[in-house]
Amino acid sequence: MYFTKWMKPLHGLKNSIKEFVRMNSNRKLKQKLIDHLEVKRLGIDTIPSFIRSMRICFNINSQMNHLEINRYLKSFGWNDIEVDRHTLQLSTAFFKAEGNLRFQA
Repeated sequence: MYFTKWMKPLHGLKNSIKEFVRMNSNRKLKQKLIDHLEVKRLGIDTIPSFIRSMRICFNINSQMNHLEINRYLKSFGWNDIEVDRHTLQLSTAFFKAEGNLRFQA
């Protein structure tokens, strides 16, 4: 009984560490995506809006390829940037890590 009382705080610590690692991983993925979009000449002030538009595309259909996403983004007014496969991979990894999107198997 004493042993279980002693282990409960450690279990909470273990969960806290997992959460910290997950959040740190999300930050790294987001920074990688931002850096990649900056290299593609997207302005730092427009990157959050662009990521939000990509998230909308993923909410419509998480199985879209980069060509379909480009079509949607152009309909949203993003005519100056093309999403390539690498951008698609980075954004998919970031959105999956956030955990707030439903991805089809």
